[in-house]
Amino acid sequence: MVQLEEFPIDCLAGQHILLVEDEILLALDMADEFERAGGDVEMAATARKALHLIRAGHFDCAILDFRIGDGTSLPVAAELAARGVPFFFVTAQGELPELRQGHPDAKIFSKPMMPHLMRRELEKVLQRSRPQHA
Repeated sequence: MVQLEEFPIDCLAGQHILLVEDEILLALDMADEFERAGGDVEMAATARKALHLIRAGHFDCAILDFRIGDGTSLPVAAELAARGVPFFFVTAQGELPELRQGHPDAKIFSKPMMPHLMRRELEKVLQRSRPQHA
């Protein structure tokens, strides 16, 4: 039997997460999963809204759907990268060259992706971005 809870139930406690997704039901499912793991989630369906949220506050990590309501999330990725905020892409389009433009190290995941699997990836991203103590 597969153990779905690899990480503690509060593995996202205290983490401010930006979720950029224009499919509302998917966004709500993901937000629910992250909030149950202790995360504080803010959602945006457009790059414009996401950029506004980024400039108004602080995020610990982000999940970016590539194709969104007003184009792509590339401007959001650029702003996050400039601020040192880790992020990854999710897309139903597969591996697109545009996704690598300016962000060759960003992880890309295919949709649909189960919310609990996305939560695991968020925790991995956060673990990698935390300072390592010797």
